[in-house]
Amino acid sequence: MGDLQPITREFLREFYKAYPIEPLDPETAALEADLKSRSHSVLKKANLSTEVLRDHAFDDAPKRMDHNMYFHRWQCEEIEDAANALLKCGSVRAGSKEATKINEIV
Repeated sequence: MGDLQPITREFLREFYKAYPIEPLDPETAALEADLKSRSHSVLKKANLSTEVLRDHAFDDAPKRMDHNMYFHRWQCEEIEDAANALLKCGSVRAGSKEATKINEIV
């Protein structure tokens, strides 16, 4: 048992130095703006306030791993539900590029 290493932020920082992260594509900012715009559009169609989006979708990253995994799963489920709702209500034309992408995701 003496060989066990506690997993701390310092340990993870040192471990991941061997795996540098590539810089984000410059298109990322445009995609984020597009996502926010589409999110607000969906909120308007669903008669929800922007607090829902602000409170959940663009939160700061959780500090604990289990909390992070929970929110990741929760967000994936929300995206799936929203995509299914868009397909059902007819906001996305059947056979369109967007519908094809949604069907690939879902």
